[in-house]
Amino acid sequence: MDASRRHFMTAGLITGYQLLQQPSDALPDEQLFVVSDPNTYSAVTYISEGVNERPKPLLVVLHGAGVNDEDAWALTNPKGEHAGLVPSLIAANKAPPELTENFVVVAPYSQGKRSFYEEPRSKLLDFVRWFCSDAGKRSGCPPCDQDHVYLFGFSDGATVAVELATTKMFRAVAVAAYGFSGTFPDLAMERLRDVAFWVFHSQDDVIFPVEYSDKLVASLRKRGDPSLIRYTRYEQDQEGFTGAVKGHSVGITASKSADLYSWMLSIR
Repeated sequence: MDASRRHFMTAGLITGYQLLQQPSDALPDEQLFVVSDPNTYSAVTYISEGVNERPKPLLVVLHGAGVNDEDAWALTNPKGEHAGLVPSLIAANKAPPELTENFVVVAPYSQGKRSFYEEPRSKLLDFVRWFCSDAGKRSGCPPCDQDHVYLFGFSDGATVAVELATTKMFRAVAVAAYGFSGTFPDLAMERLRDVAFWVFHSQDDVIFPVEYSDKLVASLRKRGDPSLIRYTRYEQDQEGFTGAVKGHSVGITASKSADLYSWMLSIR
């Protein structure tokens, strides 16, 4: 594991205690619960009160690196290492209604692994397929609109999300604090040509340099339709983080953005 990933493991522990210190009342159990595929992952799942209406689009959320030695409920902990991302915002009733009223949300948990980066990409794809399948429904997964599946990834989860996007399983992809410094093969970039992306990064990120996202965005715009690519490049940390995690809170900023979820819904 490279130095930046070791650094982020520590950073994850620090950030979890800086966010959402005063959560609201918890959501009813029937809206936020855990589902488990014995072959892939357990995941926190959210359904809105209108679950029995027409199936809603599915948002798959991939967390960043951490210790990940608990269970999937750790993703909802407002003082945990993944605090401030989508699952904990929902649990604390702090997520924007553009998210909570319009999506089914599922956030798999990389239990026992530092992040999804250490796992086969096929395992995540198998999980999404299971979640949408009859087998998943028999295990408690809610119905969703399988033709409208969206992806949100933070840090290591963002890096993996871009790779998963090459499968064309996702209508749109949100990427926050992208962490890959290399160059994608031509075939991969060709497969990303028609995928909509919204990339978030902060110029003062001390864990993953903003140049990683600069390079990704330039490549996506060069090979595809530039109108499908949005890039929010902050000059400084929007959450006020300092020290070892300075600039790396952009996943939290993106998670709170009502515009992000409205944009996803516009990509039909």
